[in-house]
Amino acid sequence: MMSGTARAARDALIPEWERALSRLKDSTKVAVRDVVGRQQALFAEPDTVQIQVRPKAKKAKKATKAKADSALDEASVTGVPTKRSRRQG
Repeated sequence: MMSGTARAARDALIPEWERALSRLKDSTKVAVRDVVGRQQALFAEPDTVQIQVRPKAKKAKKATKAKADSALDEASVTGVPTKRSRRQG
């Protein structure tokens, strides 16, 4: 939780931040006036920002299984050392 002094320091900065944000919005109106909807996209809430989302490419399951099978075949051909048993004593 925030202490009272930290909260007061934060609250004292809010008016300055609001003025700065207002000036920023005014200057972007001029800068992006040629592109319709650009300012709304820049200052939109995070939920509405994602406009162009590409779906993830699906991986081929058969190719992965084929690689695993070939790796097993190679291991059996080259000879994998056996696991040593624990010494009892």
